[in-house]
Amino acid sequence: LFLDADDRLSSGAALRAACEQAVSDDLDILFADGAVIAENGKTESQDVFLDDRLPPTERVFAPDALGIGLYILTPMWPHATLFRRAFLADNDLRFPSLPQSEGFPMVQLAVTLARRIGCLRQTLFEHRTGVAASRASAKDVAPLVFAEAESLFRRSLAARGLLARFAPAADVAFLRHLDRNLRSVNRFSDFRAIATYCAEKFPALALRGDEVDVPAYAQAFKTVSDVVSAVDDVDALADAFAAIRDDRCRVLTAWHDTCVAQLKKEKLALWKRLKAAAQRKADLGDRVQALATKQAELWRQKMAAVKSKGDLWKRLKAKEAERRRLAELVQRLTKAVE
Repeated sequence: LFLDADDRLSSGAALRAACEQAVSDDLDILFADGAVIAENGKTESQDVFLDDRLPPTERVFAPDALGIGLYILTPMWPHATLFRRAFLADNDLRFPSLPQSEGFPMVQLAVTLARRIGCLRQTLFEHRTGVAASRASAKDVAPLVFAEAESLFRRSLAARGLLARFAPAADVAFLRHLDRNLRSVNRFSDFRAIATYCAEKFPALALRGDEVDVPAYAQAFKTVSDVVSAVDDVDALADAFAAIRDDRCRVLTAWHDTCVAQLKKEKLALWKRLKAAAQRKADLGDRVQALATKQAELWRQKMAAVKSKGDLWKRLKAKEAERRRLAELVQRLTKAVE
């Protein structure tokens, strides 16, 4: 398990569960979910790494089970991935010396070579934004930082005789990388550099946009196609850059609206729970008052019974005294008659 300075384990229990599943299923790789933690400590998103299409129907699967979508359905970064140490050593898998792009070529190559892959639907790690070493916090990132990583990955596949077999999946993943990097830059000069790179590489991919039934992939194909079509026209390219920026704003706005709606929903649910708790407290108070009233009534009845018992005792004593008096009178009369 590889964690950066901006990552941390979610819990020891999650790591224990991951290790137990990896050992029991004899896995080379185990993918898990992660969470993104904001600078204020609040969770921005949960379960951000595993695609809904993972895993396939089998608990344990091989790379071929995912077909051409192999590299876009599986996580491309190592943070929420548990590797078997012997598997990495036997295949001489290690991170290349590349700035901020060393993760995906190593992970994609590992996924290619793995015999048995599994998934854990549990948050294994937390990524903290705002940390100085975090890519999310980096201000000056080279626009083509991923290009060398992509080239290295394909050379690694070729060196192992796997390029022809996995080239379609690599092309699909490459398109997603192009789209992701077009959307990640903030300056038009960087955007134009990536657009030129797209114009050089995109035609050779021979993709149609329907290779994988993933909406994000179809959108990525459209974005890259539009950028390539506009690469020779600065105005059209600027419009494409603005459209992507607007789309990013819409995504962020939608995400913000979703978070606000979720917070309102949670606030309403909390208010309802508090109201229900207050009602239960009031009901409990009424019940306590009723019980106190009933107890007081029982006490009064008890005291009345005690008083009644005292009166009865007095009457019995009076009758007993009367009986004795009559007995004595009878006795005296008897003696007088004799």
